[in-house]
Amino acid sequence: MTKRAVMTKRAALILAGGQAKRFQVKREEWKDKALARLFGKPLLVHVVEAIKNVVDEIIICVNEVSRKSLYSDVLREYSIHVKFCVDEKCTRVSGPLAAIATGLKIANA
Repeated sequence: MTKRAVMTKRAALILAGGQAKRFQVKREEWKDKALARLFGKPLLVHVVEAIKNVVDEIIICVNEVSRKSLYSDVLREYSIHVKFCVDEKCTRVSGPLAAIATGLKIANA
């Protein structure tokens, strides 16, 4: 009898809707950490490239539609296609928990 490999689908939720408070420099314009460049590429691209071979699905969770559009355009420049979700507004939960809950709702894994 041979053993059959059981495929477990895995999803990655990238939470990219924060304010990046610790990333900011006083008296300077707000900087989006996901778009900050390291070795010529945005940090968001580095994160996606680092995980794309170990998961079946990548979902980027953002807090507003404008970020979804901006990040999608940036990733398209690198031929990266992922799912996006915009945090659902909830009175009981906010921040990272809202992002995780929203992302899990659309995940197929």
